[in-house]
Amino acid sequence: MIETVDLHYYTMGQGFPLVMIHGWCSDGLGFTLQTSFAYKYQLIFPDLRGHGKSPKPHMPSNASLLASDVNRLLEKLDIKKAILCGGSFGGMVALQFALDYPQKVEALILSDTTSTFAASTQFMGMVIPMLSGPNAAEMVKGMISSLALGGEMAKSPFGAMLIEASLERLDNLDPGSLLEVTKGMKDFEVTHRLSEIKVPTLIIAAKKDMVVPPQFSEEMHRRIAGSEYVVIDSDHGTPYFRPDEWNRAVRNFLKKIGH
Repeated sequence: MIETVDLHYYTMGQGFPLVMIHGWCSDGLGFTLQTSFAYKYQLIFPDLRGHGKSPKPHMPSNASLLASDVNRLLEKLDIKKAILCGGSFGGMVALQFALDYPQKVEALILSDTTSTFAASTQFMGMVIPMLSGPNAAEMVKGMISSLALGGEMAKSPFGAMLIEASLERLDNLDPGSLLEVTKGMKDFEVTHRLSEIKVPTLIIAAKKDMVVPPQFSEEMHRRIAGSEYVVIDSDHGTPYFRPDEWNRAVRNFLKKIGH
């Protein structure tokens, strides 16, 4: 039996709705560095099921189910149409949403993401056994901590503070629920359907991305007619690690499409 959930979310600002969907093992607050968009848009930052403060059911999941959770949230907020943005894992959910609910998408922003699970097989092949094993929460938190603290962002006081806050929020991690959400993406493959996307689309790739190599972003760009493609010199997580460049690219795109 499919268990529907009501997603926890953060919202701020007024204007046309801009929904930002976070990545794996993050939450809506992962887009803290994008809050300046609230001067023009109604920002909506959901916590996906199994993440943040949203419900954490222990049941099989997939991209369509995660997209339906987001749709349920938009219906609750009486939002008929929105600009949809997704980063990494959240980008896959955004892609699925655009395919399942095309009439509700004004424009699409895909960052550090892919149209096929095959792009991140190596990474997910590591985390799925980790989530299945003993001390899963501690193992995942340790892995993310080492990745984040080893990057350039941790060298600044502000960056270090944001990283510390995000790691503290991982104390609420439910390995069993996150495992189901993660396994549910193993069959994610929508590359053959990318030509169905007709809305203005921005694709942002991280030049040094080891989780989702840039060639997968390039493939999406080739298949989505009229899409715009931007490469940022960063590791995986451009909205977080290169917020100025990322925000500028998004603003330029939105201005170009009349927003």
